[in-house]
Amino acid sequence: MRVHRTSVGDIEIAEVEIPDMMSVEAAGDDFGMHRFVDGVKSVNRRTEIMVTRLLVHELFGDDAMLCHEPSGAPYVEKAGARMDMGFSLSHCRGWVVAAWSASERVGVDVEIVDKRVDRVKDRVFSAEEQRFIGTSTWKATVAWTAKEAIFKCAGKEGVDFSSDLRLDLHTLADGAKASRYQAEAFGTSYDVHSFSSGNRILSVTSNKQ
Repeated sequence: MRVHRTSVGDIEIAEVEIPDMMSVEAAGDDFGMHRFVDGVKSVNRRTEIMVTRLLVHELFGDDAMLCHEPSGAPYVEKAGARMDMGFSLSHCRGWVVAAWSASERVGVDVEIVDKRVDRVKDRVFSAEEQRFIGTSTWKATVAWTAKEAIFKCAGKEGVDFSSDLRLDLHTLADGAKASRYQAEAFGTSYDVHSFSSGNRILSVTSNKQ
């Protein structure tokens, strides 16, 4: 499994491509993959689950275990104890991304540029944000991944994406390989980094724990 790694400040980022299919045997059942995928009928979903868990082992060791809060937020245990770090996961068609930091809460999101994002514009973007996005599906996807990343980082419930999560998009250039811009949520400022690779957009953000 080839892992692509990079970092932004104190945030570490790892990406791995999801194969079309993976068997439990190929994943290595020493990690007990059967208990996580038994009963999952979708081949794509089974593969995604196994690749995600293999990525956690690759990054943090064979004794690392991916766990989830009741809210669904992921965290990592190692040797039975929760690791003291901010941790976030995201999936899109063909890819799994993890982001983590020893000093900060983190949020990451990855999406394929797709016109379906246009359907949610009025629900998730303010009028000011829509003014900067215009008719660009690319910009809309960047803004959507940014808001998802902030949502994960903030860890709040009952969030109104259009009013509670606010992006300053005036410096966002259509099609840029890398972008950095500011955001605010619940009185906290966020520094957002977005990266474009082919038809894939990844956004990551953090704040102090």
